[in-house]
Amino acid sequence: MKKLLIYTNGGLSIGLGHIMRTLLLASKLKEIFNIVFVSLNKNNFISGHRLIKDSCFELVLIDKSEDIIDINSNYLLCDDCMINDDFFTYSKKYFEKIICIDDECVLKYYDVDILINPNPYAKELQYNTNIATKLLFDYQFLRDEFYKKIPIKIRPEIKNILLTLGGSDDKNLTYKIISIILPFIEKNNITLNVVIGGAFKFKDELIKIRHKNIVFFQNPVMSDLMVKNDIGICACGQTVYEFLFLKIPIIGIVLSEDQKRLAQYGSDKNILYYAKNIKDIAIFLEKSNYNNRLNMQYSMKLYKKYEKLEKIIDELL
Repeated sequence: MKKLLIYTNGGLSIGLGHIMRTLLLASKLKEIFNIVFVSLNKNNFISGHRLIKDSCFELVLIDKSEDIIDINSNYLLCDDCMINDDFFTYSKKYFEKIICIDDECVLKYYDVDILINPNPYAKELQYNTNIATKLLFDYQFLRDEFYKKIPIKIRPEIKNILLTLGGSDDKNLTYKIISIILPFIEKNNITLNVVIGGAFKFKDELIKIRHKNIVFFQNPVMSDLMVKNDIGICACGQTVYEFLFLKIPIIGIVLSEDQKRLAQYGSDKNILYYAKNIKDIAIFLEKSNYNNRLNMQYSMKLYKKYEKLEKIIDELL
């Protein structure tokens, strides 16, 4: 069995999105590869390290990305937004194959064997790669649980709203968003379902909130929870694609620089409402009606169909 290193980082300040999607991919590959995760040994990334260990994968910590060449392996897969232009060229002679998962095309040159971009705008980006580089732009990182669900039906009235900002929330935005939209929630007697991620810095403060219209969840089965809601509020990362698959109208906010492109793309295609600040969330909710939510769902139904992640295995071998 060949060995695959997965280099990724996540935690405070950068969130857990890269960790989550590589764990999903690893779950599909673990029967054919000996998988070892590699991450930087930084205090900010402890929550990401814990998530990897809790998923029962081996984890090796390194002091700098260049140290990865000291770990013997056949393949290297990299999903990290902090890699510089020289990393892949420097590492290439030490591995049979290098695979990169990328979102934004920020490097001048991608000296890799396989390049994966799961975003709908991927083919619009001007990637500079080798002629032989295999481009995989037709795969979506969705957990199996979502394929078992059917899209929601748009109801005339909003009854339930889901607020979920991923695994971490360093700026206590969840609390701030609750405060801003609470008047709308109370006025319309709506249930606000709030997901508290495992690495939330202000978890205790949120749990202390007591309100008849607010329900908190920790570690829920997300697909089960999502389909009970009429609108989803989330960061413009992986969660967008989960709401999109279930055809749930989305209010998206940007938590990091690499989410801006998806936010703007989604807004242009009318598959989400881009709230450029959290006050915009309340404004959109006030303006929301049956017709504009129905129109957004119609735009979602025109959205490109992606291949299941299982089908990517043959491409990586």
